[in-house]
Amino acid sequence: MGNGVRKIVTWIDQTLAEGVKEVPTPWIVATAAAVIEDPYASKYQEDLSPLIDTYSAYLSELLSGEIEKATGWDLRSAEGVGKAAAVGLNVEIEHGCAIVHHLKFGNPIRKKMNGREGLVSTEYRIAPGGAITVPLKHKDDHKIRSHHMSVMFSIPDAPREHEIVIALSIANTGRPFARIGNPSTDVV
Repeated sequence: MGNGVRKIVTWIDQTLAEGVKEVPTPWIVATAAAVIEDPYASKYQEDLSPLIDTYSAYLSELLSGEIEKATGWDLRSAEGVGKAAAVGLNVEIEHGCAIVHHLKFGNPIRKKMNGREGLVSTEYRIAPGGAITVPLKHKDDHKIRSHHMSVMFSIPDAPREHEIVIALSIANTGRPFARIGNPSTDVV
């Protein structure tokens, strides 16, 4: 595959009914994840810029492109977005953070989506096959509660001890039948 990517996995989750009610328009959440080699696994590396330079922009383009390919979407029409970095047992969580929290990762996605908000994320260590959770928020305003949701998936053979899973999830809209309002409607 090149660039240290061992595997790419893509999921499309379509909700056609929520609770007891059919959804008028399917709620679709697309997730693309890349399993990558961490050259700094099992050792301390002060300067993480080589990791950022190798992976951040490359994975931003790769993962958003996989979602575009799988869904046929123009990402400007999508509304929800989130990211995750799940590191293997011999990888510092900081290494995953370095990749997904750099503007080289976030800016291309925001640009494709025509979004204004930072990308909400999770970062943690897991064993192969562990649950990977990607939070979602609205691309323009993190206070829009209809888009607060998380996607969960696993990859049976990843991340290995020296690997990182970088994931991107994008949703076409908010949760079906969202009706809890936004912070401005709360009565305190």
